[in-house]
Amino acid sequence: MTLALLLLLLCGCKAPAHRIDYGSRALLSSAPAAARAGEIVSLTARTSPGETAWLFLDGAQLLPERQDALQAVFSFPMPDHAVRIDAAAAPEGRRPKLLLAEYLERENGKPYYGVALYTCSETQVILEEFAEDEAYGVQYYAPAEMAQEILQFFREERLSEWAKERHPIALDPEISYVIRYPEGGAFAEVSTDAMPPDGAEVFELLYEYLMDYLDGEFEINPF
Repeated sequence: MTLALLLLLLCGCKAPAHRIDYGSRALLSSAPAAARAGEIVSLTARTSPGETAWLFLDGAQLLPERQDALQAVFSFPMPDHAVRIDAAAAPEGRRPKLLLAEYLERENGKPYYGVALYTCSETQVILEEFAEDEAYGVQYYAPAEMAQEILQFFREERLSEWAKERHPIALDPEISYVIRYPEGGAFAEVSTDAMPPDGAEVFELLYEYLMDYLDGEFEINPF
């Protein structure tokens, strides 16, 4: 037993609770805001007849413990960090494609290049690259760890707090770089038009990470 754990037991202290974020809570009958590492988090998703409930934990699909015509029950042990849950209902036999995160490059407010990350399965996510001069985006399958690393990176850089503060720093009046991701049933967006003094590094690191994967030099946990 480690000294830290022994001291924790002796003083009766509890481990800190980690935040649980939601892309959308509309399907969930309960949505706990936090849980301690190791605690079992149980979520119930409501569905209509003919629909299947889908839940994703930091981009990786969760399988239901039980499911009937009107609801599905999911559970997972809380990891030792904050997580995000995305939920959707889809007709039976169909798999939803939920946006996890999106990187955009805009000129005068119009996107001309982007890379989007979507849910897929327990082990994979979909990476879609698109450009203004191309009719269709190009899709790649990536390991689910990619989404986990990116979402954890967003949390560590506190992107959700950027909009709550005034950040007058901007790089270019015509060109802007944007990160979008679901939050509470809507889309949160941060950009180089208004960011903290060290905000440019966030966009640079994310861009390099995505390009490394597209160039075949992908490495888990680069941040």
